[in-house]
Amino acid sequence: MTRNKDFKRRVRDRQARTGESYMAAMRHVRDQAPAPTGIPVLELVELSPLAAELGLRCRVSIFPGVLEDVEPRALLTQLRDALERPDLEVLRAALLDGTPPAAPDYRTLVAPVHLDEGITYDGTIAQLWIGGRDRPVLVRFGLTVPPAFASRSLPMRLLIGGPTRWHLT
Repeated sequence: MTRNKDFKRRVRDRQARTGESYMAAMRHVRDQAPAPTGIPVLELVELSPLAAELGLRCRVSIFPGVLEDVEPRALLTQLRDALERPDLEVLRAALLDGTPPAAPDYRTLVAPVHLDEGITYDGTIAQLWIGGRDRPVLVRFGLTVPPAFASRSLPMRLLIGGPTRWHLT
């Protein structure tokens, strides 16, 4: 699926309707677009029921952009299987046993290159290659833990996003 699919469709519709070049039609469509108001909001997709079915013991949310490349069940199954790796012991304890990690340390990845796997020093964020719909996809898994002063009813949450940003577009 391409980005700005709706915008491109509207440009092509105008191009066909008026006979304008693509660039001229694009300028007109862009000029007609209402100015954005307020703060843009991105709603994450909740995967918690599927995660629970696969044995993960925390809430799971994914950025919508990742779903373009990866099927949710396959993604969570591959994550669960990868948790056997020794370097993922913190995530394994949290996701499979429900044991929260010690105080998070959100420093850089041990392997900070955006095109490779890596894990943070405290083990709460991992970047892994996952088999996608048609190619391997680099996915970032970040565990959020409520602070000590928060209500005990707040659960841990696993956020799933892309490697260099959290797929905001």
